[in-house]
Amino acid sequence: MGEGAGNAAIVLTRTGGTGGGATVHYTTSDGTGVAGTDYTTTSNTAVFAAGQTALTFPVPILDNATPDGVRTVNLTLSNPGPNATTSSERGRPRC
Repeated sequence: MGEGAGNAAIVLTRTGGTGGGATVHYTTSDGTGVAGTDYTTTSNTAVFAAGQTALTFPVPILDNATPDGVRTVNLTLSNPGPNATTSSERGRPRC
Protein backbone atom coordinates (compact mmCIF):
# COMPACT_ATOMS: atom_id res chain seq x y z
CA MET A 1 0.00 0.00 0.00
CA GLY A 2 1.45 3.38 -0.94
CA GLU A 3 1.86 6.21 1.50
CA GLY A 4 -0.63 8.29 -0.43
CA ALA A 5 -3.36 5.69 0.23
CA GLY A 6 -4.47 7.40 3.45
CA ASN A 7 -5.44 4.37 5.53
CA ALA A 8 -4.66 0.69 5.76
CA ALA A 9 -7.85 -1.30 6.31
CA ILE A 10 -7.37 -3.91 9.03
CA VAL A 11 -9.96 -6.69 9.16
CA LEU A 12 -10.65 -8.53 12.42
CA THR A 13 -12.29 -11.90 11.83
CA ARG A 14 -14.42 -13.57 14.45
CA THR A 15 -14.53 -17.36 14.43
CA GLY A 16 -16.39 -19.88 16.54
CA GLY A 17 -19.77 -19.05 18.04
CA THR A 18 -21.30 -15.79 16.88
CA GLY A 19 -24.67 -16.07 18.62
CA GLY A 20 -24.07 -13.11 20.92
CA GLY A 21 -22.29 -9.80 20.66
CA ALA A 22 -18.59 -9.62 21.55
CA THR A 23 -15.93 -7.01 22.21
CA VAL A 24 -12.13 -6.97 22.12
CA HIS A 25 -9.60 -4.17 22.53
CA TYR A 26 -7.03 -3.68 19.75
CA THR A 27 -3.80 -1.68 19.66
CA THR A 28 -1.22 -1.19 16.93
CA SER A 29 2.51 -1.03 17.67
CA ASP A 30 5.71 -0.82 15.67
CA GLY A 31 6.73 -3.64 13.40
CA THR A 32 9.06 -2.38 10.68
CA GLY A 33 6.87 0.72 10.44
CA VAL A 34 7.41 3.46 13.03
CA ALA A 35 4.49 5.25 14.71
CA GLY A 36 4.55 8.97 14.00
CA THR A 37 6.74 8.45 10.93
CA ASP A 38 5.03 5.72 8.89
CA TYR A 39 1.61 5.37 10.54
CA THR A 40 -0.54 6.69 13.37
CA THR A 41 -0.99 4.40 16.38
CA THR A 42 -4.55 3.13 16.64
CA SER A 43 -6.23 1.79 19.78
CA ASN A 44 -9.91 1.16 20.37
CA THR A 45 -12.51 -1.46 21.24
CA ALA A 46 -14.00 -3.53 18.44
CA VAL A 47 -17.68 -4.29 18.96
CA PHE A 48 -19.10 -7.27 17.08
CA ALA A 49 -22.88 -7.56 16.84
CA ALA A 50 -24.52 -10.98 17.20
CA GLY A 51 -23.87 -12.92 13.99
CA GLN A 52 -21.16 -10.52 12.77
CA THR A 53 -17.98 -12.29 11.67
CA ALA A 54 -15.78 -9.43 10.43
CA LEU A 55 -15.05 -5.87 11.43
CA THR A 56 -12.77 -3.39 9.63
CA PHE A 57 -10.91 -0.46 11.17
CA PRO A 58 -8.48 2.05 9.63
CA VAL A 59 -4.83 2.63 10.49
CA PRO A 60 -3.75 6.03 9.10
CA ILE A 61 -0.66 5.84 6.86
CA LEU A 62 1.61 8.89 7.03
CA ASP A 63 3.24 10.28 3.90
CA ASN A 64 6.79 11.11 4.98
CA ALA A 65 7.96 11.80 1.38
CA THR A 66 10.61 9.05 1.67
CA PRO A 67 10.17 5.81 -0.30
CA ASP A 68 10.02 3.18 2.45
CA GLY A 69 9.18 -0.10 0.75
CA VAL A 70 6.96 -2.51 2.66
CA ARG A 71 6.37 -1.68 6.32
CA THR A 72 4.49 -3.72 8.92
CA VAL A 73 2.63 -2.87 12.12
CA ASN A 74 1.83 -5.27 14.96
CA LEU A 75 -1.74 -5.75 16.12
CA THR A 76 -2.39 -6.81 19.70
CA LEU A 77 -5.81 -7.99 20.87
CA SER A 78 -6.62 -7.81 24.60
CA ASN A 79 -9.41 -7.59 27.16
CA PRO A 80 -11.92 -9.82 25.39
CA GLY A 81 -15.45 -9.18 26.58
CA PRO A 82 -18.34 -11.61 26.87
CA ASN A 83 -18.49 -14.21 24.09
CA ALA A 84 -14.87 -13.53 23.05
CA THR A 85 -11.42 -15.01 23.52
CA THR A 86 -8.07 -14.11 21.96
CA SER A 87 -5.20 -16.28 20.82
CA SER A 88 -1.55 -15.68 21.62
CA GLU A 89 -0.75 -14.91 17.99
CA ARG A 90 0.14 -11.37 17.00
CA GLY A 91 -0.97 -10.17 13.61
CA ARG A 92 1.43 -8.25 11.38
CA PRO A 93 -0.59 -6.29 8.85
CA ARG A 94 1.55 -5.12 5.93
CA CYS A 95 1.33 -1.58 4.59
